[in-house]
Amino acid sequence: MTSKAIIFGVGLPMVIFGAFIALAIAPLAEGVVSTIEFVGSLIGILGVVFMISGMFYKKRNNYSRIIVPKKFTSFKITFQTK
Repeated sequence: MTSKAIIFGVGLPMVIFGAFIALAIAPLAEGVVSTIEFVGSLIGILGVVFMISGMFYKKRNNYSRIIVPKKFTSFKITFQTK
């Protein structure tokens, strides 16, 4: 089961924003074009990583508790003193 919140809420906006930075904003900045392209590309790549992780996300049930039958829960501990 995939997580649509991770894919569409985090991954896709990061890819779109990274592409916008790399393609639209970088040509407007003179002198630091390569740095802005790198940052935009990095944001886009991280967005793809989030999208892939959202595809493999699996919600886990809380099975960490030990289930003990009811007949074993009512026992008495007695101490012998001398």
